[in-house]
Amino acid sequence: MKIGELYMIEYKGGEEALENMWNGGLITFKQLLKMKVPSPGVLLGFKDDSLSQEARAVLEARLKEMNVKASKRKQMPGFYLRRDAFAKKLEKQSNPQQYGIFMYDGEIQCKIKLSDVILTKV
Repeated sequence: MKIGELYMIEYKGGEEALENMWNGGLITFKQLLKMKVPSPGVLLGFKDDSLSQEARAVLEARLKEMNVKASKRKQMPGFYLRRDAFAKKLEKQSNPQQYGIFMYDGEIQCKIKLSDVILTKV
C-alpha cells in the first residue's frame, strides 16, 4: 500500500457483521448504509494503535492502585483478570500501520482499521 493511491474500501464480515455493529450502537444508520457499499478512497497516511499519554498515565495509576489492594488482602478472581488485562495493555507493542487515514466522499477523512477492510487498488 502506498500513500496517495486510490483504493476501493470494502468491509469484511458482510452485512450481518455491519448490522451487529449498528445494533450494538457502534455506528449510526447513515454509516451502516455507507459501509454496505464499497467506496473509493485515497490513502493519506497511517496511524498507530499506541495508547495516548493520558490513557497510559490512567492505566499505570489504576494498575498501581490495584497492586496495593492485592497486597493488602485476597481479592475476587475477576480482580486479578482485570489487573492482568491492564498490564497487558501497557506492555503491548504498537503497530505503526494499524489504521489507515483515507479521504473519500470529496473531502471527508476517516480512520479505518485496516484489518476490518479489504482494499483493492483502483
